[in-house]
Amino acid sequence: MRDQMKSVIRAAWLLVAALLLAGAFAPAYRTYFNGLMLGTLVSVVNGWMLMVKIEALTARILNEGLAAKPNKRVNMGFISRISMAILGVMVAVKMPHFFHAASTIAGISFVPAALFLTGFLSRGRK
Repeated sequence: MRDQMKSVIRAAWLLVAALLLAGAFAPAYRTYFNGLMLGTLVSVVNGWMLMVKIEALTARILNEGLAAKPNKRVNMGFISRISMAILGVMVAVKMPHFFHAASTIAGISFVPAALFLTGFLSRGRK
């Protein structure tokens, strides 16, 4: 999981760099590119939080086993991840002269789509 996430984060940084260049060369569409950048960055943070939670849960299951009674309620941090997405969209809505809201929403789906794609493509290699 960590290797796939590192490659997705690398791709996200390349996308952000490309969007910065695109915004510099096409100023008429800068709000769209900024919205995609904001959404991509929110998506990276959400993906990182999910990866940390999954690794902690996996380590806990491997150490204690499935039959062990959990002391603590196990969750995947849905509230924190949805809060980050809402915060990103709120920033885009509050500053429409910098960010396009629909582009921000589209950018939020970058990491899940990229993880799906890398998982699907690496399926045949192992």
